[in-house]
Amino acid sequence: MKDSSENKSLETIHEFYGNCYELFSKGSYLEEMRAFYSLCRKTIHADFLILLESSDPLSLKISESEPNFDFPMRQTNTELLSLSYPNEKPANAFVLKREEIKFSNFDALEELNFKQALVLPIPSSETGIRNILLFLYSENEENIPEFLNVLTGLSLRIREIFSIKNKEISLNSIHTQLDSIVKTSSQSIIFMDSGTGKTWINESAAVLFSFPKGGDVSSWEVSNAMTRLMQSTVNREEILLEVNRNLSNPKLEKFSTQWKFENPETKLFEVTCVLLPGKIAPGRLWFFEDITSFHLQQETLALLNQALKEKSEIAEQENLAKTVFMSNISHEIRTPMTGILGITELLLQTSLAPDQKDSLELIQRSGDNLLKIINHLLDFSKADTGKIELESIPFSMEKLLRDLTALLHVEAEKNENELKIEIPSDFPETLNGDPVRIGQIFTNLVSNATKFTKEGTVEIGFHILEKKNQSVRFRTWVSDTGIGIPASKLNSVFEPFVQSDISITRNFGGTGLGLSIAKKLVELMGGKIQVESQPGIGTRFWFEIRLEIPTSEKTETIENSPSNETTSEQSDFSELKVLIVEDNPINQKLLGRILKKKNIEPSLVEDGMEAVEKVKRSHYDLIFMDINMPGIDGLSATEIIRKFPKGKSVRIVGLTANAAPEIQDVAVQRGMDSLLTKPYNVSQIEEILRSFENR
Repeated sequence: MKDSSENKSLETIHEFYGNCYELFSKGSYLEEMRAFYSLCRKTIHADFLILLESSDPLSLKISESEPNFDFPMRQTNTELLSLSYPNEKPANAFVLKREEIKFSNFDALEELNFKQALVLPIPSSETGIRNILLFLYSENEENIPEFLNVLTGLSLRIREIFSIKNKEISLNSIHTQLDSIVKTSSQSIIFMDSGTGKTWINESAAVLFSFPKGGDVSSWEVSNAMTRLMQSTVNREEILLEVNRNLSNPKLEKFSTQWKFENPETKLFEVTCVLLPGKIAPGRLWFFEDITSFHLQQETLALLNQALKEKSEIAEQENLAKTVFMSNISHEIRTPMTGILGITELLLQTSLAPDQKDSLELIQRSGDNLLKIINHLLDFSKADTGKIELESIPFSMEKLLRDLTALLHVEAEKNENELKIEIPSDFPETLNGDPVRIGQIFTNLVSNATKFTKEGTVEIGFHILEKKNQSVRFRTWVSDTGIGIPASKLNSVFEPFVQSDISITRNFGGTGLGLSIAKKLVELMGGKIQVESQPGIGTRFWFEIRLEIPTSEKTETIENSPSNETTSEQSDFSELKVLIVEDNPINQKLLGRILKKKNIEPSLVEDGMEAVEKVKRSHYDLIFMDINMPGIDGLSATEIIRKFPKGKSVRIVGLTANAAPEIQDVAVQRGMDSLLTKPYNVSQIEEILRSFENR
């Protein structure tokens, strides 16, 4: 009896394989799956078949059924997943009784009237989808062990069919996507099959060649259409030469040419040919892409870049011309100012009648004001062309402001103003920054405040906003009780050459550059500056910056003004050998008179060549060397002098009307010991002489 049952099972399995072969020889696996499910159900004698699908461990739903019917709820208990895929791998076919499943609420399988089932897990597809085939029986079948044996025998073939089906689904999906991409592509695509002689074009190519629609077309018609299209180009000879040259190269895989049309309108196409070797699908794949708009964009962009480059070059030339002009103006004004202020200072040191002294002091103040205007113009020019470089050295904010107010005290007293400084007790004693430029900001703001305030108060205050990571961000202000600024003028106070009222220039003077320079310096330090004002009550300018707090307490001594200390009356410099190299006769006399007051009889020459000859013949302790002279300039003369044995130890002090900070470095590199910027004064010369007192 057992042998008879086994023989029957083998016959059933053999018959199933034959039916499957006949079934799938008719068409694709996807098209015949419905009939395949019916064949499986009848072979196992099940009342109905259900295909379950799971895309993740938390879901299991009914995908298909045989016979086909709708389920109100397609989700079922995921407990079947753990039974079907122990250790993440599909189990062999097994028997499942209804009472072995704990159905959840709204479970689709619970609605089915079945007693037992055969379960066949299907290996995961390439996309990770897991399937389970359920063969359901309405009654408890006595022959269920026999049906299980048959299903076990069929399982290899069933799983193979599912594998082929899944691959066909993937291929169909890829084909659908590719077909959609090719059909909707803006590129015109032509495939010429050398093996079959067939040609396929997409919809864009059909429009390009004036064909009714895309798809399979005559190769002869497409070739003629491409030839006609090429003949209508303005560069057909170049195209034909490139095409013939590239197609004759057996190793070439692809090449591109550009087809240009001018009638009825200018068009440019990028035409790419891909050569497809091999036996399966040999041929050529052509791509026609309209790059007219891209080409126009590139041409427009190139023109814009060229215009921008030219504009930038013009701006650079203008900035250079502006810098050269300002430098020349500075030089031409500073040179005579040296004589005016220097001679005035010498005269003020003599016995004078009161009215003479008063007149000389007026000359001195006027000269100082003119010098301040020149410095403002130079600073604005540097800031405007981005040529200001900031230092970062340790300094004391309190000392900086004390020195500053000492300088501005006279100006404040003229209008009977009181200057106040309020620094918080927890404000850092030492900061890293550019004390000269920070001092310049305060000078401009305080000078502005004292100018527009009479019999009032000008206050400098601080407020710490943030203190962390060895840095401090603070707000500082300069407030006054002066005339104030109208609200309509507040937005323009930082603009160069602008003052809130034309009468201000007439009544108070000034270039209108101080606030503009202060704003540029604050922004250069990464900060911001604002103004608040009420007419008749006063004005407050404030700015915020962040500065580093140095670990060392050592601070830089900032000389805001030349020392007033004079050389000892008993100092005897009569033995000091000094050479003055200066081409300006007034400045020659000025420097000569300053030195003669110290019992020095200097030698005098007017150009660099004479200086070189002097040093060749004589020994000098000190040379005052003007930098800008006709013939050999001061820098070149210094380099030559340093090569002489007598010139190695002599101290050379450069004299220049060039206020650019970089000139200091250039002078030292070329051999000078130090540099004096014109107009220099008596105390600066005395400071240099003091270095010779102990020699």
